Amino acid sequence: MTSDGKPYGPIRYEELVKYRYIISKNCNTSYLDAGKLTPTERDYILGYLVDEAKRREEMRKKFEDNNKKG
Repeated sequence: MTSDGKPYGPIRYEELVKYRYIISKNCNTSYLDAGKLTPTERDYILGYLVDEAKRREEMRKKFEDNNKKG
């Protein structure tokens, strides 16, 4: 059970499905292959995807700032 009294299993299952979806969508791999990853591999890949998204956002902001300056 979670701290608010909800069953933990369904919540965790939905998280895992979401992680597999994100990995398969962004890494050109199948959903089934994403399910074969170890928890450590999954965490690393998700971390890399987050880092990449942050870098892209920073570059987008720099580009916009440069365009506003002229």
